[in-house]
Formats: sequence, C-alpha cells, structure tokens
Amino acid sequence: MRRYLVLLGIAALLSLVVAHAGRTWAPRGPRVPAGAAPDSVDVEITLTEAGVTPPLVVVPKNRRVVLTVTNHRRLAAGVTLQGYQDVLTPGTLAPGATWRGRFLADRPGDDFRWMVEGEPSGRFTVAGSHLVDGHR
Repeated sequence: MRRYLVLLGIAALLSLVVAHAGRTWAPRGPRVPAGAAPDSVDVEITLTEAGVTPPLVVVPKNRRVVLTVTNHRRLAAGVTLQGYQDVLTPGTLAPGATWRGRFLADRPGDDFRWMVEGEPSGRFTVAGSHLVDGHR
C-alpha cells in the first residue's frame, strides 16, 4: 500500500511541475485583444455598359470593406448590393462620378448581386462560415 501512496505523490508532483513549466515556458506572442477591429479589404468596382468590373468580388467574412464605385457608363446609374442595402447606399452615380463607402462583410454567402439600374450585373461573395465562431 505504501508503494501506491508514494507513486501517487510522485505523479501529483510531476503534474504540478509540468503545469508550471507549461505556463512559464510557453511562447509569448503578440496578443490580440478580444473585439479588435477587423482587417480592411479595399474593393474597387467600375460600372460599365456591360455590367460591373470585376464581375466577381470575394472577401473574407468579418472584414471591413472599403468600397470605391466608379461610373464609366454614358448615363447616370443607380447601384445597390443585394443583401447589404441596409448598410450600403451608393445610390445613383453621374457619368464619371466616384462613390466611396465602408461596411462590414458579416453575412457569409455567394448569392449577393450588384444591381445596376435594377439588373444583376455582378456577384459579391463573403467567404466564411455562417456559424458563430466556437459553435458547431
């Protein structure tokens, strides 16, 4: 019985030493505070007679999109992004006009459409999981 108690004591002591060593010797990298601002992604689209250039824009989920829209059409054109109308409002751009805005790409999916004068003219995709981080 005495041998088992000695063995249990050695195991407990070793676990304390390993736990302390793990905390002491762990590499100390830069820590990002919780709730840090997401990275930004610059997106430039051009309205042309044929639609939107580039025809497909892909950004990672939870990135701040810095959007620049330039109208190279002959006439004024209204532009919206389906699914983000509540946070993104470029409105109608005169020929040669440029609009700049920002929004958070927090709605994952690949079925967002650039609408120019009410017609689908390109796709906007937010790459990432629809699940909340840490949940399954």
